[in-house]
Amino acid sequence: MRGKIISTVLSTVILMTMMVFPVSANSDVNLKTETLDFISTTLSDFAMETTYQDNLIDNSSTVFKQFLDDKRKITNLKQELSGAWKLMSEEVTEFSAERLNDNIYEVTCKIKYDFIVEGQEDLFHIVEGYKLNVFFEDGKLKVLAAMSNGLSSGTIYPYNIVTQEQDFDLSIFLNDTSAKKNKTDYDIDEIEKRLITAHDQMVNEQNMKSSKESEDDFLEEGTVTTDSVSQKSITWNFFSSSEKSSMTTYQNNWHDSFNPNYADFSGSGGDCTNYASQILRAGGSAFNEYSGSGIWGDTYWYYRDSSNRSTSWTKAENLKNFLLRSNNTLGPKARVVSRFQDLDVGSIIFLGSSSSPYHSVIVHTAGGDPIVTAHSSPYKGNYSLRYSGSSHTKVEVRGYYD
Repeated sequence: MRGKIISTVLSTVILMTMMVFPVSANSDVNLKTETLDFISTTLSDFAMETTYQDNLIDNSSTVFKQFLDDKRKITNLKQELSGAWKLMSEEVTEFSAERLNDNIYEVTCKIKYDFIVEGQEDLFHIVEGYKLNVFFEDGKLKVLAAMSNGLSSGTIYPYNIVTQEQDFDLSIFLNDTSAKKNKTDYDIDEIEKRLITAHDQMVNEQNMKSSKESEDDFLEEGTVTTDSVSQKSITWNFFSSSEKSSMTTYQNNWHDSFNPNYADFSGSGGDCTNYASQILRAGGSAFNEYSGSGIWGDTYWYYRDSSNRSTSWTKAENLKNFLLRSNNTLGPKARVVSRFQDLDVGSIIFLGSSSSPYHSVIVHTAGGDPIVTAHSSPYKGNYSLRYSGSSHTKVEVRGYYD
């Protein structure tokens, strides 16, 4: 069955860093080892049915058990639609634990997975964050609640894909309150329908003859016009082949790490748009700078440092507004399109409502199901594997004024 994860693991590398264990000496080793074992065998998107250890989940954790069952449904459905996932390697990059009370520990960690998809040659990557509440019973690990921001959890709770693991809300599994019930009130049948509908739409698009929409809203290459703000002459440029190549290279180099030339905004609202702006800049896009200092809105697009930049550099809504501005001013410019196959390298898919997107995903390789990359939790892979079924706006970034 295509929905079953192919079990062969060619290489597994476990590297543990940032380990803090303010717990008793007798439980240190068990806590590390058994928590990672539970993730690998039971919680991970790449866990196999033959390795599940559901017996380690506390009997009182009924809401979490239901979530885990639903998470597995999403995992299997995505593979049935797009091909089975084959895990190539995994690497634990961060791990920490804190004692909450005499018996319960809160564990957070990050694990990088390299994998391929049946029928494709590309090696994909995702860094999944995990947060768990665990305790020991008769010397054996028991799990009260857990959450991740991976391929399936992010489909059920979309905002998890821009949330760091330390900020995951485990109270939705632990508190029997109306607030908890509201937060966990998702319709798994509706989610599955959205995934199938989105897949069918992608297939239909790929079967249609590709034809670009009208280009009347863009000037010809090299056209000289006047910046409506500065009144200076500027030139329109479509991204060249070499500029597209530069954007692809930048994504290959930085999709799963952070360029030290820029601040990392992961812990302050998310790094996704900061990362997308960096790629557009790597493709030759000119800055549109404010002459003063400080942080300014979506009229501009530039970065000097973390406290001297435009909000359009770091916030999805503001970048979208800047790219779709009606006037001709310095910097990259774009238009909304209806099909994935109309997007090219450097184009951006904004997740969320059209008026208030919360996430920026940038195209790495064009296609009916494009390969995309994103921060804050790093990802490189087909759009559908992580984001299918999400409300979004497709924005074709075609070039820039300089």
